[in-house]
Amino acid sequence: MTSKAAEITFDHVTKRYAGRDAAALDDLSLDIPAGTFCVLVGPSGGGKTTALKMVNRLVSFDTGDIRIDGRSVRDLPVVELRREIGYVIQQVGLFPHMTVEENIGTVPRLLGWPKTRIRARAAELLELVGLEAGDGKRYPAELSGGQRQRVGLARALAADPPLLLMDEPFGALDPITRFRLQTELRRLHREVGKTVIFVTHDVDEAIQMGNRIAILRQGGVLAQYDTPDAILAHPADDFVAAFIGEDRALRRLALKRLRDVQLDPASPNDPGYRVSLDTTARNAVSLMLEMKTDHLVVEDDEGNVAGVFRFQRHGAAPVSGVLASGPVIPTFGKGSSCVTGDHTFCWDWVRAHWNDTLGPALVQHIELTAIAVGIGFALAFPLALLAHRYPPARAAARRVLRAALHDPEPRAVPVPRPVHRPDDDHGGGRPGRVHARHALPEHRRRAAQRP
Repeated sequence: MTSKAAEITFDHVTKRYAGRDAAALDDLSLDIPAGTFCVLVGPSGGGKTTALKMVNRLVSFDTGDIRIDGRSVRDLPVVELRREIGYVIQQVGLFPHMTVEENIGTVPRLLGWPKTRIRARAAELLELVGLEAGDGKRYPAELSGGQRQRVGLARALAADPPLLLMDEPFGALDPITRFRLQTELRRLHREVGKTVIFVTHDVDEAIQMGNRIAILRQGGVLAQYDTPDAILAHPADDFVAAFIGEDRALRRLALKRLRDVQLDPASPNDPGYRVSLDTTARNAVSLMLEMKTDHLVVEDDEGNVAGVFRFQRHGAAPVSGVLASGPVIPTFGKGSSCVTGDHTFCWDWVRAHWNDTLGPALVQHIELTAIAVGIGFALAFPLALLAHRYPPARAAARRVLRAALHDPEPRAVPVPRPVHRPDDDHGGGRPGRVHARHALPEHRRRAAQRP
């Protein structure tokens, strides 16, 4: 396996586990051309991970054969086979006692690469997967989940293998990190051109990532193997149609980007909304429906106008009749006409939509606020006046307030009286001294003795 990308062939491969009557993989046959991003997708028990692990012989197969560039995996030494195949799993599997740089250099170190070459390769891959050079000295525990997954991908690419196996690598990540890594992986595949076999349960991820998809049904039977567009347009049977869902037309739009469709010519001063060439046709149509417009101005990576994407050209009705009413919400993001280069607000959009949307909405909000303030004042003023004029009402209001705040009623604290102690008597029953702690202050005592 010395080529940049490897060709993989499954030739009537079958696998049965001991103690089970049904096959885990049943007569699987498919060809994966070199440089293809092939996604294995299907329900649980479909044999996706089993098929993946058979390629590097982590799982043996009973009958049939698997060939890499025409050579059977059974004819290759298992250590040599695995060192020439990149492998990425869901839990990453980084060595916690090694730095990021040492983790990336694991396979090159086993292959006997010089240390200088390993360090240079690690720095190159860190940049490739979107990490900083200083991250190479950190340990896996110091990284986020997305960063660890990037390191795992860099480690799989370290020895420049022609084949990359990925077993649900993004399944444990949050949606935002998952989307970013999917975007990065597509970019990496375009740049390095490796053959990738990718396992997932998510049909949307399969459609987004792969240029060929193999759908496996329960029992490891291949239901359909084709391009995403062909599968969405022509499902092989009811199982495939039910598995990929009913919104197949919208998903087909998500497969095409504006750089792949025919654009009409446009002038540089066209006032339409701006989008980039990497915008999908689905997102472009959604934006036109949202903005109630029938065209979008498409810009290239340098900000130059590349053309106009029109709604009617692609077989849809005019937008003016699709959404008869509803607020127009601006899209504040990259490529939007409502955000300039320095991220300042676009007053042109405000002026354009003041009469039909913003003005009436603002008046409505002001009216509702005024009504709410008036009702609150009308209720609060009589209650405050009643509590001020009538002490019983004020006391009742305090009790209600304490009950609402779960504050117990304060108890009256008794005023201590002078205590006469028998042991202080001086005979004849005369009262003795008052205890010092109960004695009156001097000024109060003198006031009490005045006639």
